[in-house]
Amino acid sequence: MCLVIEMYKNYLAVLYSFIKYLFEFFNRIIPVCNLFSKYVPIISDNKFTKTKVGMLFDNSFYKYKNSFVMKNITSLLGVLFIIFTTSCEGPVGQDGFDGLDGNNGKDGGIAYSKVLEIEDDFTNTNDYTIKYQFPSTVEVFESDLVLVYLLFKTINDTNGETVDVWRLLPQTRILDQGLLQYNYDHTYFDVNIFLEADFNLSTLPTGDTHNQVFRIAIIPGEFVQGSKLNKHKLSSVMQRLGVTEKDIQRVKL
Repeated sequence: MCLVIEMYKNYLAVLYSFIKYLFEFFNRIIPVCNLFSKYVPIISDNKFTKTKVGMLFDNSFYKYKNSFVMKNITSLLGVLFIIFTTSCEGPVGQDGFDGLDGNNGKDGGIAYSKVLEIEDDFTNTNDYTIKYQFPSTVEVFESDLVLVYLLFKTINDTNGETVDVWRLLPQTRILDQGLLQYNYDHTYFDVNIFLEADFNLSTLPTGDTHNQVFRIAIIPGEFVQGSKLNKHKLSSVMQRLGVTEKDIQRVKL
């Protein structure tokens, strides 16, 4: 049934437009013909009568055109057209099958600002240098600021809780043997932390060389420019970067 309706739907639309146009044509031409019939008489049975045009479009036809049926026939056709065009809508069908999975995206987890913690020993074997290569989850740019802090000591606060004291490198200590400095350099892929002294480093006690803990803060360049960053205070740097203690990646080398 719906197929038949679809076939005749366009024909019904054309018929509706044609009848509407025809009525508009009659509406415009009838007054002109009535006026024309007054001035163009013909002789029939020795009497003046209206022209055939006037007879075709006389007042009786004009009144019939304006009757109830003629006024509402276009509305009737419009209603039928709407019914035919909307009556073939069936119930909503079932959902289709899911499409194929898309291509895998790039792995996440790359951090552009991060604080890392490493622990290692300074020995004669490694030339008193701790070398640390950034993991693949950390990306460092040439414009970034890389800071290294030494866990200098641990104290207790007023509540008896342990508090770490961090000092920014380079850090110089005055010992009995002479001057000892903890220093570092870095690239965009690694950090080297090393000891420098004006005496033989082999004379250092293990307390100054073993189990040394450092924190490496990677600060994007936009955080540094035009900001009042207190680089000497690690807690301020972490707060500026939005890094908490649980976010710190700890590695023992």
